[in-house]
Amino acid sequence: MSRIRYQRSHLSFVGSLALALALIVSSASMTLAQTGTPAEPPGASGIASTLEPIPCSTRYQRLEPFIDGQNLDCSYLSVPAFPGETGSPVMRLHVMRLHAATTTPAAEPLIVLTGGPGQGAGSLLPLFVPATQDQPISYASLLSRQDVILIDQRGTGASEPALSCPGDVSPGLLPPPPAGGATPAAATPIATPIGATPAPIIPPTADQTAQFLVSCLRAYQGAGIDLSAFNTENNAADIAALITALGVPQADLYGISYGSFLGERVISRYPAMIRSAVLASVVAPDTDIFVSQIEGFNQVLGDVFGLCAADPECAANNLNLEGDIETAYQRLASAPATLNVTDPASGQTFPVVMDGSTYLTLLYLAAFASASYLIPPMITSVAMGDDTLITSIAALLVTPTGIASGLLASVYCQDFASDIDLDATLAGTGVRPVLIEGFTSSWTSQNQVCDTLALPVAAPDADAVESQIPTLLASGEFDPITPPGNADEIIGALPNGQEVTINAVGHDPITSSGPCGVQLLSAFLAAPTAELDTACASQLSLDMSPDELQAATPAATPLATPIG
Repeated sequence: MSRIRYQRSHLSFVGSLALALALIVSSASMTLAQTGTPAEPPGASGIASTLEPIPCSTRYQRLEPFIDGQNLDCSYLSVPAFPGETGSPVMRLHVMRLHAATTTPAAEPLIVLTGGPGQGAGSLLPLFVPATQDQPISYASLLSRQDVILIDQRGTGASEPALSCPGDVSPGLLPPPPAGGATPAAATPIATPIGATPAPIIPPTADQTAQFLVSCLRAYQGAGIDLSAFNTENNAADIAALITALGVPQADLYGISYGSFLGERVISRYPAMIRSAVLASVVAPDTDIFVSQIEGFNQVLGDVFGLCAADPECAANNLNLEGDIETAYQRLASAPATLNVTDPASGQTFPVVMDGSTYLTLLYLAAFASASYLIPPMITSVAMGDDTLITSIAALLVTPTGIASGLLASVYCQDFASDIDLDATLAGTGVRPVLIEGFTSSWTSQNQVCDTLALPVAAPDADAVESQIPTLLASGEFDPITPPGNADEIIGALPNGQEVTINAVGHDPITSSGPCGVQLLSAFLAAPTAELDTACASQLSLDMSPDELQAATPAATPLATPIG
């Protein structure tokens, strides 16, 4: 039995407040007010969009071995803010095209749909660099077959406007060029000192988070930006517009987490434009993603506790996990600890206040980042008053996610929020009381935002899935937010679909399972109608009693960052 190690390059950056404000000011300069009357719904021939070439170095840091204008090019895709409506204002979406490393590439490019929602795809460029000892996980082999398209969805990354809020920073993203053609500033790395002694990072309350997001989004509204333009239906129309603008008859899709939800919409709305789709960490229709987060985490805890009980060494070292998780939570809830957390990529140390809710979030992130083997000792040690292990892992809490938090809130309110009584919904589900008490702040804060903004809500059947497109649904065995059961829910609506659950890993299973996941992805894209050999997915296992209890600094999965 081998431990699943998370050994990915640490792609983290933290931006100064000035950079965050620069992004906001740039975005807010575009006025997006809904005008005109409805026209025919957008389709393959109903979207007039154009691509405007730009140097990639304008908005993203250059990275070897990619050379701007040779094996890499960038452009802005102009799309209507409100597809299908006459007189709609225009958005610009950043598109990065990685050229295939062959003289005879497939006719269909692979379009990557990132997660969050809110993650810019351009930040994924480092994953397409050939594997090294420091970064053993690589998607470079995909370029042996076809071009890869990294599109910053509306409201994310270098797209204009981007619904970023202060503190949101995307890896590798440069601020917009200043007026007058001056040299743009460099992206701010996490190693840049924010001050001689960083102030303690204190977890905000749900009310404080909601107030922060509302203030951020009200500023966009005050600049004339209509937040109702930022939803999944319009995102799907953008992908159809991209395929049209690329001048290709069809494309392949690879969607992860929220990107899987977007992919479901694309294959259902625009089937003629899609050759095949791979949807990983599947978001099921009619899902409140924050409720799914609570229920999924609860399930993972039960599974991991069971694995520990079946492992003699783990069982002997962790005698009462069910009781100790409550003890550990209550200890930190009543007397929060201040941990000096060092980011290994920079050496910068941050004082982090660890209260009970933040502790539960750290447990969740361990599962999310395919480090579930750490959960038992994280519980037992903290219950005994020892914070050494969680201090070594808490870099997860200071690693920027790359999410445009304003975009996340806008999409959540329109496509996922549900008018429910959370306590009543969770009652009788078996969710542990400690999670109901300490792991619901994301749901609470986001729904406060939705109540305040009162954005239009998608039709009840808008997320229904039905498609003949050959589709692979990939899940991680210990995914705490998009569990394998989600794929089971929609496979019946995909007669040409296949499922695979990759053992031992959490969210974004194709990336986190390393060579096995990339092999599965490549094989399916090469022959999407053939039965996929998934043997490697069942050969991975989780060692619950490794010799060394340390995380390989499991950064938030670049293709799908945590919700909240």
